[in-house]
Amino acid sequence: MNYKSISWLAIALLQLGMAGNVLAVSVYTDRTAFESALASQTVEDFESYTPFGNPDASPALPDGEAYVDLDYFSLTATPQAIKILDQPYYGLDNTTSGGSQFLFLDTDIGLQGSETVFTLHSQADAFGFNYTGVFEPGTSFTVTIGSSVFDLSLNNPETSPLFWGVLGLGSFTDITFTTSLDSGYGVDDVIFGTAVPLPPAIWLFGSGLLALAGGAANRKAQA
Repeated sequence: MNYKSISWLAIALLQLGMAGNVLAVSVYTDRTAFESALASQTVEDFESYTPFGNPDASPALPDGEAYVDLDYFSLTATPQAIKILDQPYYGLDNTTSGGSQFLFLDTDIGLQGSETVFTLHSQADAFGFNYTGVFEPGTSFTVTIGSSVFDLSLNNPETSPLFWGVLGLGSFTDITFTTSLDSGYGVDDVIFGTAVPLPPAIWLFGSGLLALAGGAANRKAQA
């Protein structure tokens, strides 16, 4: 490897160390593994709020909210779809150990999906959540962060909770959930925070390579 190649590698490693983040975007479907990849984390389990919203509201009188401001983030739903329930509803349920409440995103309109934006009160570079009830045949469930769009698996059966999380996108505050057909699903134990930074050895290795490249360049000039 010539000194130019060594220089480029060293600079890349030093920039990576400055970023202090993971090497690439990482998607998780295992909550334990995701939590292990975080240096700090905050969890919203929806247990501290007064439940609101009737899960059996009619399409003519939907009673979900269009905007709700919670402790760690706000929610904006189109059409209005935000509810917090304290009991299971057609298999949708709480996933918090010892808890009973969960976020229910329900338009009250059959085969009418929704778009819900989570706006964090402070920036994060990792985000994940449990979900139940995304089961309608033909529906899609996507999460959008910045310019990145992720397709999520559907619950099968709908009562079986799944986890999804991502890190490595850089810092962000807005996360958008979109379903195309499913008019009601549950979200619980939302987790966000900062990813484990790269080890200090990256700095040492990058600095060493840069010194090596400098030495190689000097020897070439002297020759």
